[in-house]
Amino acid sequence: MAVPDDIKETIAVYHFHYLHEMCRYNRVRYSKKKPMEMAKKVYFDALVSRIDNSDHLHSFAQFYEYFVNEQK
Repeated sequence: MAVPDDIKETIAVYHFHYLHEMCRYNRVRYSKKKPMEMAKKVYFDALVSRIDNSDHLHSFAQFYEYFVNEQK
């Protein structure tokens, strides 16, 4: 996901703010110091589902496929 033209942030900062707002919207507490909410299986499974059902998360899809294929 690219940073919108009217936002003056790096991609990393933009993605962090996006994640933080997404979590807040879903009433999930997230911080860089305590990221365990994002380490839960249900969250990971939702990411994998997005890989399977959309054309999003290209870099995560490559990362995931590498590990899935290494297990075979």
